[in-house]
Formats: sequence, structure tokens, C-alpha cells
Amino acid sequence: MAAVPASANEGAQAVASLNVQLAAAEAPGDLVSDAALFKLFPVVLGFQPDPDSLDPALRSRVMAAQMALGERVAGGLATDPTVLALELRCPPAAKASQACEARMDRLSGLAGDNAYHHVVLMGTATALGDHGAVLEHARRAARAPDYHHDIATVFSSLYARYSQVPESMWQALRAPEGQRRSPGVEAMAYAAAVALPHYKYIFDACRDPAGELRRHCLDIGRKMTHGSGVLLDIEVGAKIVAKLGGEDDQAKARQKLREARWLGRAVATPEDSLDAAQWDEFFAIYAREGELAAMRYAATAQGIALVPPTGWTGEPEVRPTS
Repeated sequence: MAAVPASANEGAQAVASLNVQLAAAEAPGDLVSDAALFKLFPVVLGFQPDPDSLDPALRSRVMAAQMALGERVAGGLATDPTVLALELRCPPAAKASQACEARMDRLSGLAGDNAYHHVVLMGTATALGDHGAVLEHARRAARAPDYHHDIATVFSSLYARYSQVPESMWQALRAPEGQRRSPGVEAMAYAAAVALPHYKYIFDACRDPAGELRRHCLDIGRKMTHGSGVLLDIEVGAKIVAKLGGEDDQAKARQKLREARWLGRAVATPEDSLDAAQWDEFFAIYAREGELAAMRYAATAQGIALVPPTGWTGEPEVRPTS
């Protein structure tokens, strides 16, 4: 949520940020960005120092935009698995909405060949303590032939929406020195905020499995490690394989994780090396091909090798203490 103003006392900046979200909400877009923006509006409103003091005309536009987004999202719940995944509203169990079970059933039916959505459901069932559902969703995830994380879909949709916001609105926003607020930065921050699953529950489902669940969890770990283009997925998948896989599986997972971490490390602070045009290309590639592809581009643009040097383990450095 780095794109949100850090201090509630920055009233003008809070309103400027709200104006960006409102302009994006009022621009043409698809159901995925409708759902993401619908989730974000309450957050952005929460950063207003005094929501009751908002200009009445602005407040009226915000209410109308929220209502329109909500109506379109409600219609999309029947047909779009990414929208459903964003709107499950299940964990934690104590706060699960009455619609949770129905939405889980609907997502299970729409997930089809995409193992990712079955994995999301497995994690959700873990959070709800439904062990039978955990096994069923794990079984479906293991059988599904594809693995496509939602975050690239959400980023691409938000990026298209934010790209329609007038440049003057971006210029009105302050950013930390050396950084900038832009459609790509905004879409990246908010896609991560709304589209990343509860990885803890996914890992918990496969922390100590037995029998059939153990086999399915190993298959899921392999899919996450080798089929995903998202670094966090690869991290979690490799941990699952490390617990449940044989030596060959573990070696392959370590190598994949090592390569992904190298790319992540190489582009951890690309602000110093990428110019504005390269940033635009980075975000365009992310929207088309996903995180790893964008990181490969950024590494190449900086003259960094795509594979780690011999001897680089990918493990965090341990610094001596005095």
C-alpha cells in the first residue's frame, strides 16, 4: 500500500489520491479492475483526515462511483473467477461473510484448468478449518494442468484503468525522493494489496500432510515452483517441495528458487538504473507476461546477467555481530 499517503495529516495529498482513484473508477474498464477498485475505495477514503469535510460534489461522485462499481462486481461474480477470488471474503473464519460458502462453490466450478484458483480455495478451506474441503480442493489443484496467478491479470487491468487518469492528477501527487507516482506504480502497489492470496493458509494446508493430501501437496508445490511467474509463489512452492519432495525434486526447486531470487535481487531497486521509458516498458511487459518476464527485462536493461553466478546460493547474507 506504498502508494497511499503515509500521513493522515496530508489532507491535500489524501484528496489528490482519492481523485486519482475516482478518475480510474469513472474510466472505461473491465470487471477485474472494477473489483479491485471497489475493494480499494474504502481504504483510500480511510486516509482522508476528515471524510465528512469532503466537498459535497466530490462526495457525490465517490458514492456514485462506488455504487456503479459494486453493481458491476455483483454481476461479475457469476462468471469471472478472478473477480470471485478477489471477493471471497472468507478468512479469518470469525469474519466470514454469509456469501463465503456460495462463492467458494462458484469459484470451484469456474476454476476449470487453472490450478491457482483451486490452490486459493484450498488455502481458504484451511483458514475455515474444513478439512474435507482442503482435500477436495487440493485434489483439483493437483489435477489441473495450468497455473496462472491472478496478480498479473489484476495488474494489467488496473494499469489500463490508471493509464486513463489525466497526467495533471499524477503531477499533483507527491512521492518519496527519486520515485514517482504513475499508472504502473499505482497498479503494482494496489494489485499486490488486493490480489495476493493468504499464503500462510496455503502453506499450512501442506505443512504436515499425510496420505492422499501429501501427494497432492507435492504436486501443488511443483506447480507453484515451476509453473508460476510470481516470485512469492515460487518461494512458497519451493518450501512445500523441500518438505515433501525427494532429492531430485528438491534440487530442481532450489535451482528455480535461486534463479528467481537472483532476478528479484537484481531489480530490487531499479529506480537508480531504469529511465522513464524503461519503466514504461517494464510495466508493459508485466501487464502482458507477468512478474518474472518484467524482472528479466529490467535485469537486461541494467546489464545484469539473467542467471546467478556460480556459488551464489540465493540465501540471505548473515552479517557478523560485534
